[in-house]
Amino acid sequence: EIFDDLISSCAVSEKFNIGDLFLQDRIFLLMEIRRKSKGDTYEFRFNCPECGKESFNTVNFDELKVIPIKDVETVGKIVISDDISIFIKHITRGEQKKGYAELKKLKNGAKQQTDMVMNSIAVGITKVQTPEGEEELSYEDKKYILE
Repeated sequence: EIFDDLISSCAVSEKFNIGDLFLQDRIFLLMEIRRKSKGDTYEFRFNCPECGKESFNTVNFDELKVIPIKDVETVGKIVISDDISIFIKHITRGEQKKGYAELKKLKNGAKQQTDMVMNSIAVGITKVQTPEGEEELSYEDKKYILE
C-alpha cells in the first residue's frame, strides 16, 4: 500500500488508477522514481546467505533492458492434461489485491503463504480449454483447477 501511495502521489493524471498497472510496470515505476530522485546508479551491499561474505554491487538503471508486454490478454498456454489447458496473463495490482483479500479470511500462516502464491496465479488465468472449447472461469473455478 505504501508503494501504491508513493506511485499514485507522483502521477499527474487524475484518471490514474494504481489497480490498472501490471505488477511489472509498478516495479518499473518505482525504479524510475528512484532514478529521477537519486540518479542512474544504485549501489547496495549484499551478504551471501551461505558464506556470509559481504559484497558491494552497482546497478546502472540505463543499462537495464525493458521488455514491453506485447499481448496483454495472454502470456502463455499451460497444458494440464490431454483434455485441459489454461491460458495465463500478466496480472495487475488490482487483481493481486483481490487475491490477497481472500487471504485475510485465513488464520493459518503457512496456508496463507501457499494460498498467496495460488491466488497470484489464479487471478492471472484468463480462460480454460477443454474438448468442449474455451471458456472463462470464475475466481473460485480458477483456484479449484490449481488446487
